[in-house]
Amino acid sequence: MIMTETKKSILILSYFFPPHMAIGGKRFYFLSALLHEHYHIHVLTLHERCYVEKDLSLPVNVAVDSVPAFPVFPPPTRSRKLLDTLFWYLWIRFLCLFDPFVGWLFPGFVRGLTMIKKHHIDLIIATGPPFCAMIIAWLLH
Repeated sequence: MIMTETKKSILILSYFFPPHMAIGGKRFYFLSALLHEHYHIHVLTLHERCYVEKDLSLPVNVAVDSVPAFPVFPPPTRSRKLLDTLFWYLWIRFLCLFDPFVGWLFPGFVRGLTMIKKHHIDLIIATGPPFCAMIIAWLLH
């Protein structure tokens, strides 16, 4: 009897991941490429429509799922109205529990749950900053 070894599945929670321009996403892009040889890699990240700029130079060869943040941080540069300015002041000053990216917490948690059930995730890796990914990982564990 020959036993075939099945690859384990890893979920990487990273607010920034290519094609996002942030350097923090590139670190785990390269890590996921290395892990991809021995594991099934699934990445949960911020939805592309929330990006200010994109870097399309890195080809992504792992399964990437994304969700938007509510609200997206940093705020769009086009919002210069008084109400928008007041909202962002209150958001950053009083409404954020641990970092201004907390708007990704609930959507990330819900999508993370569905990904764990769908892909039978064995391990969760969270990256930061922002630290909301680590809170999501803690909630999902």
